[in-house]
Amino acid sequence: MSPPGLWLAREHPDRLEEAIICLLGRHRASSGEADNFLKYARDNQLNLDNLVACPQPGAAPEEPLAFAVLCATNPGRTAMLLHSPPKSRDEIFPISQLASYAISQLDREKVQLVQALVAPEDALGTETLQQTGLHELAVLHYMERPAHTPIASNSKLPENLQLQAYTQDDDEDVLTALETSYEGTLDCPGLRGLRQTKDILAGHKATGTAELNLWWVLRQEERPVGVIMLAAHKSANTLELAYLGLAPEARGRGAGSAMLAWALKTADHLLPRTCHLAVDVDNGPAIALYKRFGFVSILKRRALTRALHDGDSGIK
Repeated sequence: MSPPGLWLAREHPDRLEEAIICLLGRHRASSGEADNFLKYARDNQLNLDNLVACPQPGAAPEEPLAFAVLCATNPGRTAMLLHSPPKSRDEIFPISQLASYAISQLDREKVQLVQALVAPEDALGTETLQQTGLHELAVLHYMERPAHTPIASNSKLPENLQLQAYTQDDDEDVLTALETSYEGTLDCPGLRGLRQTKDILAGHKATGTAELNLWWVLRQEERPVGVIMLAAHKSANTLELAYLGLAPEARGRGAGSAMLAWALKTADHLLPRTCHLAVDVDNGPAIALYKRFGFVSILKRRALTRALHDGDSGIK
């Protein structure tokens, strides 16, 4: 059932700016910030067709919009859920009802996992997402490293390991490396099994600018045992350490440190940009590794997810 006074971006684009202001937070957003969001959406090919909004409960449809939700679909069969920030507990129900409706309209062939991020201290936002059927996955540590930060590590790969630049012919090996790296992982272990690995790879391929991305595959006697992916974001002029993972047999031997050193040195030479990443706060070894390479913490976000399965109507 749709919320009363429902407004749909794809059917009534004349109120798009008003809906975006609601999405960003009517009590703090402005027309200028809405324009910035629209520019970001254009630059990053963010589809706004799934933007929905509604007025206050009991208000007529032509009354000012009060709440908005966007389910932004991404390659790899995921969607990122954004919603108006609730100012009180009274606003949790109408926002979660609107979010549930937005999820119910997603094409289940194209979206298998809904994700959302919220500040750890935002209790109202967390409860809104939980009432929409999302569950906490992890708290993420966001870190960044300025270009040309000195690299103190002199780590070298063990003799039986080789790091090779990725080519389009390596997709099967990357799939194998990804799958084995999830075994015993400390980084968002709750994600394992929620998506097919081929969808995860599709998502990585769509991150950043393909012709500038820097990927390497780690091999042991020609067998893939690790992968590292740097994504270049042209619009923001930044790099993202999108993934660094090792199979269990390749861990604890300095391979991760050697891979990161090589990737960052190459990036500093070819694409000298600030590099950022997100890591599970419970992944202590990875956080320690990143700090050794000059990454510093900038913020934390709570990640919540909801897997969409057959028979899941999206309405809670």
